[in-house]
Amino acid sequence: ALGRFLARLHDRGVTHPDPHPGNLVLDLAPDRGPQFSLLDVHAVRFGAPLDWKASRANLVLYNRWFALRASRADRARFLRAYA
Repeated sequence: ALGRFLARLHDRGVTHPDPHPGNLVLDLAPDRGPQFSLLDVHAVRFGAPLDWKASRANLVLYNRWFALRASRADRARFLRAYA
């Protein structure tokens, strides 16, 4: 769900300069799938849909946090969902 959420943001031209799980809210309502929202939005940037270079740069920032806290398999599942 996180991979799909970030892909939608990037497709809409939204980037967060300080991406980490502390800047996300996860809603686990029983009647639908997981829903994410952004926090700490004062520095969120809006523009044209991100190309792969810009998307990758933002994903690298997320990976810095997740590299120490998620397995390679978890990160691979994220990337498949993102793609």
